[in-house]
Amino acid sequence: MPSTPRHPFLPITSAAILLCLFSACAAFAQAPPATAPTSQPTAPQITYVGIFINDIHGLDLKDSAYIVDFYIWLRWHGNIDPSNFEFLNGALDLKEHPYRMDVNGTQYLSYHCRGTFHIAFDYRDYPLDEHQLILELEDGIHESKELQYVVDADNMKNLPPVTLSGWTCGQPTFEIRQHTYQTNFGYPNEPPGGTSTYSRFNCSIKISRHSGSIFIKTFLGLFISVAIAFLSFLFKPGETDPRFAVGVAAIFGAVSSEIVATGNLPDMPYLTLADKIHFFSLFMIFLSLLQSCLSLRLFREGNSPLAHRLDRISLFAFPISYALVVLLLTVLR
Repeated sequence: MPSTPRHPFLPITSAAILLCLFSACAAFAQAPPATAPTSQPTAPQITYVGIFINDIHGLDLKDSAYIVDFYIWLRWHGNIDPSNFEFLNGALDLKEHPYRMDVNGTQYLSYHCRGTFHIAFDYRDYPLDEHQLILELEDGIHESKELQYVVDADNMKNLPPVTLSGWTCGQPTFEIRQHTYQTNFGYPNEPPGGTSTYSRFNCSIKISRHSGSIFIKTFLGLFISVAIAFLSFLFKPGETDPRFAVGVAAIFGAVSSEIVATGNLPDMPYLTLADKIHFFSLFMIFLSLLQSCLSLRLFREGNSPLAHRLDRISLFAFPISYALVVLLLTVLR
């Protein structure tokens, strides 16, 4: 009698297991490949910047330069060291006493600095001019997508006023700008034709010379020269030597005043207030000489009464006209 297998369902069970394994492999093969998670762009490191100005001196109007002594500090969280900063409108002559702190992850760094800075001054209102003394700061390496400056306003609320001999100084003002350069500076990891944007810290101090004493000191010699020219109307029409002598002396006085008043300014393609007042003064002196010529001609033609009348009118008309025009030039500058 033939023997029967001890486990009659074993072949069927094995076939079922193989079928399940085959189905699982097919489903895994048809499943879409897993994608790696995309990295999110990191936010730029926030760096707080503050400045305490000790002194401003050495203001050179001819070179548009000035020297500033100050303390600067930076405070940040992150791995980027912002100590590699640079000033765009000047160079530091002194950068000393670096002081670092790490308080619960907050990094702090301060320096004592002194530097010579430059800015293009506008002299149109000279000698009643006002200017902005600027300090422009950028990080020397990291763009704004990596490092952002923020004004440390909480620690600069009660700064003392800045002093500069001969000038009236306003309170420093601070702002942050995003400055874009139309180049990528040739970085090999950047596409050609790209741009670079940096966070810029800007400190501005307004200085002005709105003072009547400065105006008088600048133009006193000129006003005396013009007054001497107008004294020619007090002489008789026939006294040619003194009448023309005071006019010529007034011209030399006005030219000397122009040289002294504008001697410490650079060459400019426009006229300053001092230039306008000096040129108008020379024009009035020329008119006084022209009036003397006309008065002398009337006198020699026998019309002495008309010559004397012209002198009397000119004695009041010339000074009043001159004063009004100078006032208008000063007020409407």
